[in-house]
Amino acid sequence: MQPRNNQDPNQLFEKKDFLYLFLIDPARIIVNDHYEKYVGRETGYGKSLLQAYQYALTTPILGMTEGLLNDIHRIAMSHLPDANPGQYKEKPNSFAVTPSVIIDPNSKEICKNCTFSVTHEGIQEFIDYWLLGKIQPPFHYIAFQKKNDPLTGFIVCVEEGKLFIKEIKNKKIIKKIELDKNNLQRLYTLLKDFSYSCEVNSMPAISSPGEMKQCVTLMLKRHVDEYNDEIKKATSENKKISTIVKHTQRIAQLHAFKDGNIRTCYVLLNKLLKENHLSLSIMLDPNRLDMCHIDLIVRTVKCGQEIYNQLMHLNSSEKKFTVTTEEEFDFMKSITFSKQPLYDIDENTIIDFVITLNKVNLIEKFDPLTNSLNLFSIQKNPIHTQLLAETEEYFSENSKYKSIYTALEKSDYVLALRNACINNLVPLILILLKFKDSFNINDPSKNGNTVLDWLELSTIGSPESKDKIRALLIENGALTKEQIVKRYGAS
Repeated sequence: MQPRNNQDPNQLFEKKDFLYLFLIDPARIIVNDHYEKYVGRETGYGKSLLQAYQYALTTPILGMTEGLLNDIHRIAMSHLPDANPGQYKEKPNSFAVTPSVIIDPNSKEICKNCTFSVTHEGIQEFIDYWLLGKIQPPFHYIAFQKKNDPLTGFIVCVEEGKLFIKEIKNKKIIKKIELDKNNLQRLYTLLKDFSYSCEVNSMPAISSPGEMKQCVTLMLKRHVDEYNDEIKKATSENKKISTIVKHTQRIAQLHAFKDGNIRTCYVLLNKLLKENHLSLSIMLDPNRLDMCHIDLIVRTVKCGQEIYNQLMHLNSSEKKFTVTTEEEFDFMKSITFSKQPLYDIDENTIIDFVITLNKVNLIEKFDPLTNSLNLFSIQKNPIHTQLLAETEEYFSENSKYKSIYTALEKSDYVLALRNACINNLVPLILILLKFKDSFNINDPSKNGNTVLDWLELSTIGSPESKDKIRALLIENGALTKEQIVKRYGAS
């Protein structure tokens, strides 16, 4: 690859002014919220989140690990030292949830919300898992607080395995009623009532920082292990997405960090999609991970995949594009996105992220069943064109390795590198390593072997030649399958 300062980012990366869609809640475009307002509310937000995406989409860590989650949070929140980036919370915290419809009990006026984070079915799923499920004793409770009187409201909690709603006045319990878990209409009425706000109080019974970190660590390990086991059994695209959504939501609801939980889980979700050869997703509202039901979030992810793919397929001359959705409200069924420059982020960070996106799409490749499209068509991708040009002369003189050139034509760069190592083709390996930023050198083959593993298995070439290739690969970040498992705890 040529040095970055010799590249024209506007020529190479024609869609960079749409990258803000990864950084905001796109549904808020409807209420005229935009990237500049986000940054105005939180200086440094965009660059940190962009770098977190870049890390997550290129890391050799496989599956879900606690270290991966901590690293994503550390990078995504690096602009906010008070948020303790990469560190678990030390005391209880809470997160507010908002329904799609809010009703003023006096005027009966209905407010339709374009950014909502809770549904009736979502409350049911939350209660089934966090209050009445295997998580014992329950870590969370749901609170409804009177907006004009913070000391008054209701608490939904579990005692001795039974679900109760407690009415609170001046911080004192004045009434306690057992709830039927199959009939939560009272909660739904409170949820829609404009007079109340709703929030989840996370781990309120844990007081010491040491105990809090221990509980969070144990819970995360449980979710990580469950995801890594379940994803292996997911054979269809729908099952994979459902598995990714379910476990990402549980981590979001655990609320392991002081702040930045949703953005961390949103980045994690896209990392897991990419790893499972699924299209990335530009979700209309990632906050739906808070307490919307899983089926709705799956539909939101799939809609986000369509938005992502439509963006990737845009002509460079287009300054805006419109997406159609299956959202509940008419005003959300068609949304237009216009270009918004990332004015506060330096050019190198933007270029790095677009290279990362390009790399993701080179790995994904086009799949007509999922309509997964490359950010740049192969013909227009200058990195791909340059690589083919530099290897053309080599292959014209070594026609028996035409299969390797075919892999390059299909943008399967790491397959080409594996075969070059197996065949001891040092000159070709040197060319391919110049373009290492365009693929993940540690992407394994179907049997799990990395490029270093295939080199060791090869019987072609002298020991000295293999030593040279090995040194080149290691210098460029190559690891064996065993090293990846040992270093990152991958399964």
